[in-house]
Amino acid sequence: MREKYVGFYWTFPIQWAGFTHLSSDAEEAEKQSKTIRYQRKRIMDWVSKEDGDLIKEFTFLETRNDRGTEYVREVLDKAIQTCIDNEATLVYIEFRKARGPGHPRRHQYIANRFDGFSYRDGRPIRTIDLTPDPVDIDGQPFNPVEHFRHHKDLNLHERSVIYRTAASSLREIMTNLPDVSGRYAHIATTLNELGIKTPNAKQWTAANVKKTIQRLSKIDRLIEKAAKVPESPNRCKTIARLLEEEGVRHYSGQPWTEERVEKALAESLD
Repeated sequence: MREKYVGFYWTFPIQWAGFTHLSSDAEEAEKQSKTIRYQRKRIMDWVSKEDGDLIKEFTFLETRNDRGTEYVREVLDKAIQTCIDNEATLVYIEFRKARGPGHPRRHQYIANRFDGFSYRDGRPIRTIDLTPDPVDIDGQPFNPVEHFRHHKDLNLHERSVIYRTAASSLREIMTNLPDVSGRYAHIATTLNELGIKTPNAKQWTAANVKKTIQRLSKIDRLIEKAAKVPESPNRCKTIARLLEEEGVRHYSGQPWTEERVEKALAESLD
C-alpha cells in the first residue's frame, strides 16, 4: 500500500511589491510565489522518490513580513486534521535547517507546533521536515538560501526608498500645516491624494500618520546620535547603548539593539 502525504507550504508577504494575497489552491499559489513553487517542487520530488501519493496540499501567507505568527494555526490544524482522517504524513520544508549565512528565519510557531509533536487526540501523527536543498526549476538550479538572501537585500532597499519618500513628504506637509484639531487626518488625506504610500506601502490614516511622526522623532534622535559616533566595528552597538542610557526607546517600544540601529540607519539614510 502506497504511503499518503499532505504538503504544507508557507511564505511571507511583500507589501511594497503588492504581494499580500496567496491562493489556497497550490497550483495557483506557485504561480504567485517562487518560494511556494520551490517548496511544492521539493516536496513533490521527495514524495515521488518515496513512491507515495500527495493527497492534499495547503498554503499559507503570513500576516507579517518579518516573522511567523500564530495565525498559521488555522491552516496548519486543517492540514493536521487531514492527516488524521486519511492516516497520512505531513511534509513541509524546515527552513531553519539551512546552513551558512543568510539562512531563512525559522517560523517559530510551526517549529513549536512540531518539536516533539507525535500525537493529537490520542492518535499518532507523523511529520517529515525536509531540508531546504536546492532543486531545478524550469531547468535552472534554485537555491532557497540565496533566494531569501537576495530578497532580504531587495526588500530593505525598496522599503528604504518608500520610507524616505514618505518621511520627506510628511515633514514638508507638517511644516506648512498648523498644529490644530484634525491635523493628522488632513495630513493623511493629502498624502493619499499625492499617491504617497506609508513605509509599509499602505494607505495613510490619521492613526498611522501620528505613529509615523512619533517614529520620525525617534529616527531624528538616532541620526543625531549616530553623527557623533565614529565609524568602528561596534558603532551600531555603541549607538544602541547611548540611546538606551538616555531612555530613548526604539519606535516599536522595545530597547535599541545593534541590529535595530543598523536596520533603522539603512532605511533612513541615503
